[in-house]
Amino acid sequence: MRRKIIFLLTVCVLLFVSVAVYFVWTERSVVTIVNTDDKPLRDVTVFLVDKSFRVGDIAGNASTYVYIHAPRACSLEVEYVDSANKIHKEEAGGYFAPGIRTELEIEVSSKGVTKQTTGSQRLSWLW
Repeated sequence: MRRKIIFLLTVCVLLFVSVAVYFVWTERSVVTIVNTDDKPLRDVTVFLVDKSFRVGDIAGNASTYVYIHAPRACSLEVEYVDSANKIHKEEAGGYFAPGIRTELEIEVSSKGVTKQTTGSQRLSWLW
């Protein structure tokens, strides 16, 4: 009986540790991009240092989001093509770092990044 209890406790501890490690290693932040124009934005891409995350096209007055992983402390840039086929690449702000989950909402139009709102920032293992 004692062996079964020790075995079950060991399995529970290993399960708890593996779930905790999973959440620490899979930290990610979310960036929501809102198109405030009536016309679509094409080829939207988010840049962090030397990483890029392709978002795709965003219809007029619509929004989408992308999960990102920050390789080191950095801010965000957004690149897109407006309805006049003009390429925009702009600093969108925010703060991203490994181990910190950040929620950022960016309002974008053909005039550029009009507003950015940082939601919560918290250590990844605390959700």
